[in-house]
Amino acid sequence: MNRVLVLALVVLAALGAVLWLRTGEERREVGPVAPPPNSAKERNDSALEAAATSETDTAREEAQAAAPQPESARSHAAEDVGLAFGRVVDALRLPAAAVEIELHIDGRVHARGVSSERGEFALRGAPLVEPISSMVVARAADGTLARRVVTLGPERLPRYVPRSRDARGEDCGVIVLLPVHTLEVDVSGADGEVTIRATSSASPALLLATTTLVGDGRVQLHDLPSGLVRVDAASTSHVGLAQALVPNDKRVALVLAPTVTAAVEVVDVRSGAPIAGAELGLSELRRIPMTFESRQITTEEYYGTFPLRRPAVLTDDAGFARLDGLRAGARYELSARAKGYLDAPGPPGLRSRTSLALKLDGVTRLELQPVGARTVRWPIETKTVPPPPESAEVELRFAPGMHLGGDFGVVARGRMRGAELVVENLSFAGNYLGRAPDGSLAALYVSEESDLGRTTHFERPRAIDVTVRSAAGALVEGVTVQARNQGNNPLGDFVRTNAAGFARLEGLYPQLADVYVHDPLEPQRAILAGSADLREGDGRVEFTLAARFEAIASVSVDGAARLPAEFTCSPPQREELAATGELRFELVLPAAGEAAAVSLSAPGFASTSAKVTPTRDGTPARFRLELVSTGELHVRVNRATDEPVELALEQFSAKSSEWAAPQGMLARTSLRVPNGPAGGFRFAGLSAGRWRVFDRVSGSISSEAELSSAVLSAQVELSIVPEQWIRGRVVGPPDIDFAQVRVVVDGAPVRKPQRALAPGDAPPTGAAVDADGGFEVRVPGDREVVVRPWHPWLAPSAASVLRTRNGREDVELELIAGRELRLPIANAELLARSHLRIAAFEAGAESGPTRWLHAAVIDGVARSGELTPGTWDLWVDAGDDWAPLRLERVRIDDGGAALEPLQFTHGSSLRVRVLTPDGASPPRLFVSAMHSSEPKFWRSVNSNGESEVVLRGLCAGRFSVSVNAIMGDHSRPARELEFDGVGEVTIDWTP
Repeated sequence: MNRVLVLALVVLAALGAVLWLRTGEERREVGPVAPPPNSAKERNDSALEAAATSETDTAREEAQAAAPQPESARSHAAEDVGLAFGRVVDALRLPAAAVEIELHIDGRVHARGVSSERGEFALRGAPLVEPISSMVVARAADGTLARRVVTLGPERLPRYVPRSRDARGEDCGVIVLLPVHTLEVDVSGADGEVTIRATSSASPALLLATTTLVGDGRVQLHDLPSGLVRVDAASTSHVGLAQALVPNDKRVALVLAPTVTAAVEVVDVRSGAPIAGAELGLSELRRIPMTFESRQITTEEYYGTFPLRRPAVLTDDAGFARLDGLRAGARYELSARAKGYLDAPGPPGLRSRTSLALKLDGVTRLELQPVGARTVRWPIETKTVPPPPESAEVELRFAPGMHLGGDFGVVARGRMRGAELVVENLSFAGNYLGRAPDGSLAALYVSEESDLGRTTHFERPRAIDVTVRSAAGALVEGVTVQARNQGNNPLGDFVRTNAAGFARLEGLYPQLADVYVHDPLEPQRAILAGSADLREGDGRVEFTLAARFEAIASVSVDGAARLPAEFTCSPPQREELAATGELRFELVLPAAGEAAAVSLSAPGFASTSAKVTPTRDGTPARFRLELVSTGELHVRVNRATDEPVELALEQFSAKSSEWAAPQGMLARTSLRVPNGPAGGFRFAGLSAGRWRVFDRVSGSISSEAELSSAVLSAQVELSIVPEQWIRGRVVGPPDIDFAQVRVVVDGAPVRKPQRALAPGDAPPTGAAVDADGGFEVRVPGDREVVVRPWHPWLAPSAASVLRTRNGREDVELELIAGRELRLPIANAELLARSHLRIAAFEAGAESGPTRWLHAAVIDGVARSGELTPGTWDLWVDAGDDWAPLRLERVRIDDGGAALEPLQFTHGSSLRVRVLTPDGASPPRLFVSAMHSSEPKFWRSVNSNGESEVVLRGLCAGRFSVSVNAIMGDHSRPARELEFDGVGEVTIDWTP
């Protein structure tokens, strides 16, 4: 799976989370359904047919039945539909029978059921008229509990994610019963009745427990899962917040403080007139701590927006409103709705963008855009299709990708007036798609600055015929098919193949389109089936589903044959054989000589993977997946004040005898928000070895600890040393350009590494210098460091290499002429380059480069002053599609060296011929080549649907070459190719 697809999936996942969070906190008037008669039969296998009431839950049901219920809930009781189904298992993944299942909506029970002997359940209840965040709760007789958040009701984004649902409702998958814990909460500062709510930090909208307390005191929160828990408390005028890592923390103190009030003014964006009766909503913007759960994608804390449960506030006649009950120090965002105005925040494309951040001091001014505030005219040309006739109505929809989730319905309607399309009451700038009465389409664009749109024309709508076959050649019915543009935006709804394996995608605008099918065995997996250049006419795509073979994995957990309680497989398993600790897969049949890949990840264990080769006799291929427990490092931070920290890991390498960032995801993981017990920090997922932590803000380093299979948890101390600053000026020759200068600190952790795609692409990480040479740089204060000025070709004077462990003021650092290496560039096309990157080898050395140089290009000459006197072999790279040069035995003396002009060439080329079936169009390809020996470098190119793709800039040697479809479902294995540095190598690629 390439990076573009990953990014698209992440965006869609984030959008889904936002929608879930927004809907989950809205108040819903939904009551419990009437329980059916209780019987043993209904409590077992027949639970899949009808809900049942638990005999052990009579008190709770009686209390719910006594509560006043909305008329709407009672009136729908006779209209029960399938809402959700799934399977419940215990911690060993064995089916859990006779487990009570409840569906909670807004804290109320909407449906009930009981699991069968196979652990299966189905929930029926009143139909839901809109998408709504719900929670499935399973409670076993032994006290174990499971919760699963699921969005029910009509699909909110039907074009983006096909939902796994049938007549039984939404598929909840497997939910796992796990032990629960109790947390004691000490409350102080209360001024009356206090409501206390516990939510999950891993799933912030997941309500775990709630209770009330009158005055100060101690309460218990029950049924909490293991993990990070946020505890909020609120009374009429006081609020408080605490956090606990359960079950490490048994008790937490929650101190309430007085609330604050914010003022809001809502006005018309054009006239500035106050808007009365505007309804204001409020959300809290939170930084979510790291939980290190396997399903968490990010490697750092992220911000989430959470609508607050509070009555709406209306503005008065002067457009003002007061928002009470706010927590000091929190970050809030506003939303507003007023008759005749667009909702804020709204979709992209507003002519006036408004910050919705709420000020806790002063007045927040919110400007609303009137609905239909623009009249836009588009000049229409006559090309292949005549424009619509006079007064013909044209419907406007958002163009794919302009407004994620909002490109389904008609946004506005316009009419033809002469040679123009005129649309009144248009609200947004940006891209639209216009549809005439005869179905012809026009791409429409209007900027925010003008009411005259870009000249356009109408085109005949296109269609793509798609046929899907199995690997055996049989036509396949029911496969989901969709067309998308090159930005992965849907061009239409999902269409399923009929009994003849055929689907027709219609009403498409002429453009390069990709066709995706969803694998019947993995419905969430979209496969790039082919491309169609609709600019040339209608398209046709024929796709054959991959052949598969069966494989069975024997799973062990720390040497014991069993399944972990929670895990994720890629690709997903087809069946769990929990009794024997096995997983059954149906894997895509690999090419001859290759193997399929399977990976397994589980919270608390190192991820594992295996290569699987099909058997010759067709029997299931057997392989092993071994999970090994990982360790945790708890960090106690000692700091005098609440100064910010950014904690990162370092692991000791026995091979190099140095501390360095760990491999993989942990290398990019940093912590700013406490996420451990007792308000400390916690890193999880660590392998055996020596570990320590450093603070990127202060540069302070912790004590170290060693983890092993026998010691899976350790604690280190990190004392934040008061920051030390060195301030002064850099001086140098009269013509020095201070924009080129950095002040570098050697011996201190790099706080914010300079971003560079490859070594030498950026200057060393250091503090920038002002236009007059002024600088300030922070030093750790707990060790001696070296502070020095850096310039591409100037050198620091001997007195300007400063050794210190303390801060200093009025420091002067001098740059003088050094041993300058000058490399003139002969190619006119390269004279505007900002730099060349150079790898320097000791002459004749077989090992890798001794150092990398960032040589700035000034007036067509690359200049560097970092090499010591001696004889060097240089490798010089201009990037892009130019082949690097190798210069042997370059002599550097005290006066430096000036070489002859460098003449770069495009070197060897790789030509990829894209072979597509008749009627199909080539997809866009990503072609890359990585040099196999030192120095490592790579070249890459994105195609635009050409039948031949050329990659240039390759020197003589072996390269690892990869060719993959952009937005393709998987990457193909790389191949090794030899190039001579001059000629061309041609390969064929078949979709």
